[in-house]
Amino acid sequence: MATDARTLFRDGNLDGAIEAATNVVRDNPNDAEARALLADFQCFAGAYDKADRQLDIIGTQNTKLAVAVAQTRQVIRGAIARQEVFEKGRAPDVVTEPDGFVAASLQALLALREGDGKKAQAILAEAEEQRVKVIGKRDGDKPFDDFRDADDLSAGILEVISITGKYFWVPMHKVVSIRFEETARPRDLLWRPAAVEVRDGPEGVVYIPATYPTTPTGPEATALRLGRATDWQGAEGEVVRGVGLRLFVVGEDGVGIDELSEVDFETASA
Repeated sequence: MATDARTLFRDGNLDGAIEAATNVVRDNPNDAEARALLADFQCFAGAYDKADRQLDIIGTQNTKLAVAVAQTRQVIRGAIARQEVFEKGRAPDVVTEPDGFVAASLQALLALREGDGKKAQAILAEAEEQRVKVIGKRDGDKPFDDFRDADDLSAGILEVISITGKYFWVPMHKVVSIRFEETARPRDLLWRPAAVEVRDGPEGVVYIPATYPTTPTGPEATALRLGRATDWQGAEGEVVRGVGLRLFVVGEDGVGIDELSEVDFETASA
């Protein structure tokens, strides 16, 4: 039953959830919800091609679901583009003119792919000194004097996937507000839907990746894939990269993306 697959997922057994959902789809090939649930679980496993095939079948079987399915498939395309940025050197899309931190992150990412960690660290250290710090409030009444990603490579960047399947790097100091939507299904925990307004840029619903792009390994790999834990790679003096759940440094506090409901950026300070 699909309920068993959901229970396995809630219990952190991703492989078991995929197997159970696969069995339900095999026995009930016209069950669109069961097939969509399987696709959700496959996305957590990084099996984007398999998930896309399941969604393609749903759209073929039920034309009433074609629009919703098409949007999810676009998000998957954005997730694949994100992989290619970090692993293959593809350039991310930008909504405003790239600022200094975006350019520095791209240079550092290239250095990391070339195996030059010291160069990457030096680039990001200089960029951090020049990063525009933002102030504002989160969740209505909690002020902060800085807001950055805890991952050194993404410190001054907000990663977003558009409903058209594009993957963007948005300078954090250009963001006006973020309004996270309620999670309706498992994949919303992987790509958090949010209404984002960008200064001198667009405004609308996008999907913010809730986990870092580094592929988890080791005994905690599943918990990291599911965004139920965060780990860090990189010693002192090296580029610190996150694995698992995305964490923001808000003022002096570490705040998981799953803890945020709304963020308002009032002004920026040098």
